Amino acid sequence: MASPLQTRVFSNFISPFGDVVFSVAVGVFAYTLYERDHPREPGFTLRELAGRWMSARSASLRSRIAVHDPEDDEV
Repeated sequence: MASPLQTRVFSNFISPFGDVVFSVAVGVFAYTLYERDHPREPGFTLRELAGRWMSARSASLRSRIAVHDPEDDEV
């Protein structure tokens, strides 16, 4: 007799990789439908906010990276 507290082993819906791709695709599709029905103010869409974040991040990274100047290597 099986114990009622015994854990169940679940198999994959599609495949280990396919399940992740499927869930991300469904999430993106759901978000797209939500944004279409509930638009944001201009300048506050996800694409614009992500673009601002990426440009600020790349500017921060560029300022941290020291550009190698060959003239500094003079002996």
